[in-house]
Amino acid sequence: MVRPPLPFGRFRLPVKARAVGDEQAALRRVESAWKANPAAPALASELIQAYARRNEIELAEAVLETFRVHGPPNALAQVANALPKRE
Repeated sequence: MVRPPLPFGRFRLPVKARAVGDEQAALRRVESAWKANPAAPALASELIQAYARRNEIELAEAVLETFRVHGPPNALAQVANALPKRE
């Protein structure tokens, strides 16, 4: 079975990495990929979600601001939706 391509070049973390609890290694891989390409919407979204899961909201907001500067404007809403809403 072939997976269809993801919009905006979305990036998927390996399910196995999450399933066995290797969240730290997965986070390092996403951080490394995002530093090489801060304009990638999928990487920015994944990194924001990872930081939010760790309750590192300031880091998540910094990723969003960096994406706002470097990323394509038509993907900004997609990336911004990854940031949890403040209450």
